[in-house]
Amino acid sequence: MHDHAYLNALNLIPGVGPQKLRLMITHCTTAEIAWHASHSDLVESGLSDALAQTVVREQSAIDVVREWEKLEKEKMTLLTITDPDFPKLLKKIPNPPFLLYVRGNKKVLQTPTIAIVGARKFSTYGKQACYKLAFDLAQAGITVISGLALGIDAIAHRSALDAHGATIGVLGGSIDDLSITPRSNVVIAREIIDHSGALLSEYPVPTQPSKGTFPARNRIMAGMACATLVIEAAEHSGTLITANLATKFERKLFAVPGSIFAQQSYGTHKLIASGNAQIVQNAQQIIDDLDLAKNNQPAQERTITADSPAEQEVLNLLMKNTEGISIDRIIRITTLDATDASSTLILMEMKGMIKNIGGQKYILL
Repeated sequence: MHDHAYLNALNLIPGVGPQKLRLMITHCTTAEIAWHASHSDLVESGLSDALAQTVVREQSAIDVVREWEKLEKEKMTLLTITDPDFPKLLKKIPNPPFLLYVRGNKKVLQTPTIAIVGARKFSTYGKQACYKLAFDLAQAGITVISGLALGIDAIAHRSALDAHGATIGVLGGSIDDLSITPRSNVVIAREIIDHSGALLSEYPVPTQPSKGTFPARNRIMAGMACATLVIEAAEHSGTLITANLATKFERKLFAVPGSIFAQQSYGTHKLIASGNAQIVQNAQQIIDDLDLAKNNQPAQERTITADSPAEQEVLNLLMKNTEGISIDRIIRITTLDATDASSTLILMEMKGMIKNIGGQKYILL
């Protein structure tokens, strides 16, 4: 049996985390030897007496083959920190994961990446800013990382997919279908896998996310990214954990300024005021600041051709406004009446030319 099957079995044991795995494998040389190790050998490797007893007890309780078959059924890959496909930047942080479970395209883990994080309860402005920045970064060949949570995370993933770019979802639980939460993001998760992206976690199957797993998840996002971009964050937002980790890991931190009247702006403004985060206004600013253009194909100027005079009117209007225009304003400014405007917008959205960003406001894709 492949040594990774024993590594997965060890990772299933309560109390065995990255540090303990590293101790056991270093002492025993292989996961298989560690799995069959005696209590005294495990203590000699650096485990406490209690944990060594737990490992020995679990040797008879865990079916190594059956647990490995669960990963194969979900088409998962198990990477160790010594694997060439393991994210290079992630190896450099304190206490990096010893192993990662991956679904999808593992090669995407070697691409230049930007982590995008923000509030679950976002404003219309936050949604617009996230969508535009993530779309432009993905279209420029930068892989977008986020946590596959509600709010800004989901918008960042969706935007990257709409741009036909790559995106990575880092989960606070295991990456099997039944453990993905929130359940509303299962569709996005499958799209990520189907479109050359990847789902990523250090947790074995099955693991439900909990309050304690998210800080560990956040260190992976901040650790594997070239930089972290914060869209919106309230005063005590969990988003700030990722931002602080990015600073700790000496990675660039960017933040989108918001309204002084919005609670979601408190965290981002605090990051900017502290000098830890740089104000960002567009994706090109990030690409230039990190000198990522040299590693990627330059963003291609997209040529959108209208198929009718009505579509041309809408295109002309949206090209002049990147913040979104409401259908009411389109009706007022163009020659289209309500019926023609509505049908034209629906058709253009179906063609992938424009997007409804909420509140019947549209932007150009």
